[in-house]
Amino acid sequence: MSVMLLGSLATSMLSRANSITPLGIFDGTTSYATAINNAGDVIGYAVNNGNDEGFYYNGSTTTLLPVFPGGNTIVQPNGLSQNSGLVVGTAYAAGNAPQAFLYTFGALNLVDIQTLGGLDSFGFGVNDSDIAVGRSYTAGSPQDAFLYNGSIAPLGGTGTYGNYTYVEADHINDNNQVAGNASAGQAFYYGGTSYVALTLGGPSSTANAMNDGGYVAGESMLSTGSN
Repeated sequence: MSVMLLGSLATSMLSRANSITPLGIFDGTTSYATAINNAGDVIGYAVNNGNDEGFYYNGSTTTLLPVFPGGNTIVQPNGLSQNSGLVVGTAYAAGNAPQAFLYTFGALNLVDIQTLGGLDSFGFGVNDSDIAVGRSYTAGSPQDAFLYNGSIAPLGGTGTYGNYTYVEADHINDNNQVAGNASAGQAFYYGGTSYVALTLGGPSSTANAMNDGGYVAGESMLSTGSN
């Protein structure tokens, strides 16, 4: 997925074999595609007067996502399930508070994932079992990774991973394995029972992608200090 530049405008696009399909910019000047699934559905957002308007392209039609009641128009879709077409992301609710959401194509409303007791939450990954992951503020202020399966809970039920100010679950596969990142640059893998730090010996690492085999791709500093 890339961005095609058209003069002073930028539009999200879908590339299939030797053809490129522009997905549009709606009423704004720029749009970004953030994810694609096995069916060729695409999600992203268009920038319009400083607000991010979320969209869903189902192969023939591009539709704007709804907003939270009383919220503004900032809707940022981040993750898309591979086959069921479920969207997870972050939208701004009443009071300008970011809230993680789920969305099914054609639905009239966003589903509010809620929080772990704090004010804000952010959604990043979702699988074909409709289980979503992300990051949320807790009542005690630290931000913890969450798993949503009909209700929100700390990932693993263990609270914050290590002594970090935030822990973020970014990816979940169809085997419910999770990969993410913590503050101070610490990638991790969670297989259902415990967190495993992902590092090649250096002080920082990042998990960028995960497949259904449980393989995680990213980068890590080495013990020598190089990447």
